[in-house]
Amino acid sequence: MEQQTISWSAPEYVYVQKSVDWFWALGIIAISGAVLSFFLNNILFSFLLIIGAFSLGLYGARKPEMQDIEISKRGIRINGKLFSYSELHSFWVDQERHEPIILLRVNKFFSPYLSIPLGDMDPEVVEDALAQFIRQREQSEPVFFRAMEYLGF
Repeated sequence: MEQQTISWSAPEYVYVQKSVDWFWALGIIAISGAVLSFFLNNILFSFLLIIGAFSLGLYGARKPEMQDIEISKRGIRINGKLFSYSELHSFWVDQERHEPIILLRVNKFFSPYLSIPLGDMDPEVVEDALAQFIRQREQSEPVFFRAMEYLGF
């Protein structure tokens, strides 16, 4: 990849249409928890549950935005934010999934993983390009990512 840039666009995550039942279940669980915590004299937690459920409902209804991804000799740019190769520990292109992704191990304490969808980009081209700059190391998605995917996020 001499002086070459690879770029593509992909949705930020795979969108799963939530049914009306999903929102009803969210509301019932949140209200039940809020009422229970209110009766246990934990009013602050009751408000926190309601606000959290409302936020989760808004996020669940949101459709993913398209993001522009670019791999160059300087690093990986996602929607204008550059992740230089010095910030990245390793990568893995996970092709086992329905939608292939790049898993990046980032040198940050609070957000150590980054998952980038490949969209219609050829996984082998991306793998060859990244292997020139950072170490390729087999890794799997964190459990939290899988749990959120299972819940439809």
